[in-house]
Amino acid sequence: MFKKSISVLLAVLLFLSIFSVSAIAQAKEFDVIFLNPPFSDVDLYWATSAITWASEEGIVEGFPDGTFKPFQNVTEAEFAAILARYAKNTDKDRINQKEEGKH
Repeated sequence: MFKKSISVLLAVLLFLSIFSVSAIAQAKEFDVIFLNPPFSDVDLYWATSAITWASEEGIVEGFPDGTFKPFQNVTEAEFAAILARYAKNTDKDRINQKEEGKH
């Protein structure tokens, strides 16, 4: 009985330690994305994590006043600039690799 109790206790402790490490990692990611967004007007926006990623990758830059203006329409010139920066940051060697039977 004692060995079984110890086994259950160790299993619970292992589960809790894994859960806590995962929770800490998620909390740090949450802090970076939602508490310190790259633009002042996207802190509660539904696409904050995608905007943060694109900003970190140099794909989007936002406006000079530190805003992103997520509700404003994107102009053709802005879209062209985003595409150009995305293409610049893309691994072109990987794109050129073709695998038979794959899209």
